[in-house]
Amino acid sequence: LEGLLDGIVPLYQGSEDDFDAPSKEPKASVLTQVADMTIGCLVKGGLAMSKTLQSFVSRNLNYDPARASLVLVAVAVRCVSDDPATAKKAMGSTPTSYSSSELLWPVRALLEVGVSRDYLTPALVLINVAMPDELRRKPRETTGRRPALDLCKSMVSSILHASPEAPEQLLSLIEEESRVKYWQSLEHPTQLEFSLITFEDGRSPLLRQPEVRYWALEILHRAIGQLSSAVEEKDFMPSSWLQKLVLTCLHNAGCATDTAFEADTGEATVKADRDDDGSVQYRRRMAMALECVTSREGNGGLDFNLLVPALILLKSRNEQWHDESRQISTLMLLKAACHIAGRPQRDEPLFSTDMSTLMKHCGMTGNVAAAAFLIGGRDGFVLRCSDLLVKSAEAIDMAKAEQYILEEDLRLPSSTAIHDGEDEFVLTDLHRSVLWLLEDHVLNVHTFGEFHAVRVRGQVDAVFAA
Repeated sequence: LEGLLDGIVPLYQGSEDDFDAPSKEPKASVLTQVADMTIGCLVKGGLAMSKTLQSFVSRNLNYDPARASLVLVAVAVRCVSDDPATAKKAMGSTPTSYSSSELLWPVRALLEVGVSRDYLTPALVLINVAMPDELRRKPRETTGRRPALDLCKSMVSSILHASPEAPEQLLSLIEEESRVKYWQSLEHPTQLEFSLITFEDGRSPLLRQPEVRYWALEILHRAIGQLSSAVEEKDFMPSSWLQKLVLTCLHNAGCATDTAFEADTGEATVKADRDDDGSVQYRRRMAMALECVTSREGNGGLDFNLLVPALILLKSRNEQWHDESRQISTLMLLKAACHIAGRPQRDEPLFSTDMSTLMKHCGMTGNVAAAAFLIGGRDGFVLRCSDLLVKSAEAIDMAKAEQYILEEDLRLPSSTAIHDGEDEFVLTDLHRSVLWLLEDHVLNVHTFGEFHAVRVRGQVDAVFAA
């Protein structure tokens, strides 16, 4: 308790008759003084009393929020100071080192004041003025050194956790020096780090903010443009960031991703794979991929405008969408996402799918398979079959492949040779794709009524498909 008594100050001095006044102002003044004094004592206690301090400011309604905020932001500045002696005194304890979370105990208390006393906007303004370098990870004016990345991310994360309105209020802050809004004041590497700050459930609140989302769309489009010009800058958009973006998009929509990281160890599954030529496993994994990109109600839908280009970039780099995904490849997840995109969702999506831009991305990268799934229906089916034909045959282009498929006579010209790398027939991924199309559009028809049903996007007439 050393130092706690330093927070005690003399209370209001007046006669007892003053408390009988109708206004009760002297009594209220005393309560405010007692509450402010309590905060002062707890602040003097440093890190050891930080949880008690947060509990007090969240429950007590008598302290002055403006005065408490000024005290807490002043202590926060001292805690993250480059001067060890200053930081040590503000922390109130003497360990050799502190974690980022421990250093920010005054910030968490300040945010608690902002939430519990409806004072969040002034509290954020104080942080913006007193700690602009920690809020943006820029070099400090006094030493020229950048704050640690973990410290800055921890501060922004604490702000985002404070309230549902906190992300919008954070982005509305103005940098004093440049007079630009918060997100524009960040450097590109910092934007990459902050954009995917997530909660415990994997969701990123900033990625749902229009300003941050527009920035992400812009850099994705730029990266895809670099692919077509053969001057890709992977440092500008690392594959690790793309992988995190894919997973965050799925978590934001409440998608079930657990099955993608599990190995098939069930006895029935192992036996089926042992007796399988690969086609059953292929269909099962495609079904898992479709489940993986199916959003849950009440989550604002899946943002395909971010997910699809991220997967296209990962596929072009031959990178897996997640290092621990044992069941679903990047291409499978991309096909599933394109298959679902544009279809009616379970609830109203926060952002409508820009199909024309996604098609442009597929064209710029030459990803015919993704484009076919985006188009869907009869045209998409023809494009998928044509793509398989081009990949399996020599001396044939996409236009000729479509022409052959749409004609009744499907015989290829004599100059066209089918790739045959083995004397004995071997089932390849191309064959499995054809079998999956056959089962999806022909063998799944069980009633005569399905031949005359109104077709929705993604469905193909079974007679035409056969």
